[in-house]
Amino acid sequence: YNASCYPLGPGRAIKFTTDEPTGIAETPLSGEVGRRGLAVVPSLFRGAAMVHWNLGRDGDAEVRVFDASGRLVRTLASGPAKAGSYGVVWDGRDERGCRVARGIYFVRLTTSEQTVRVKAILTE
Repeated sequence: YNASCYPLGPGRAIKFTTDEPTGIAETPLSGEVGRRGLAVVPSLFRGAAMVHWNLGRDGDAEVRVFDASGRLVRTLASGPAKAGSYGVVWDGRDERGCRVARGIYFVRLTTSEQTVRVKAILTE
C-alpha cells in the first residue's frame, strides 16, 4: 500500500502531494479535530461527509467549501459562535442546492485566531 496514492482503477491514481497547484495552501490532515480544529469524516466520501470543528474561544467562525480551482462552492457555517465543538453535514451540493462534480474539494475554517484547511474527495 502506497500512502501517497489512492487507486482509482487500472493505470489511474490520484497522487497526494504537498505542493499547492491550486493556490490554496492545505494544512496536513492529522485526523484529530482537537489539535487541528477541523476534520472531514470521511475525507474520501460518496454523497455526504461530516465536517467537525472546534472553537477555542467565542467569536466569529466561517466554514466554507472550495473547489480545486479555489472557487467558493458552499458556505456551511458563518457567524458568531460560542467556544466548543460543532459539526455539519456537507451533502456534496453547492449554494444553489445542485450536486457538485466528483473531485477534490477544500474545507476551510476561518476564525479571528486561525485559518485551517483540509482536503475532501467526493467520489460520486
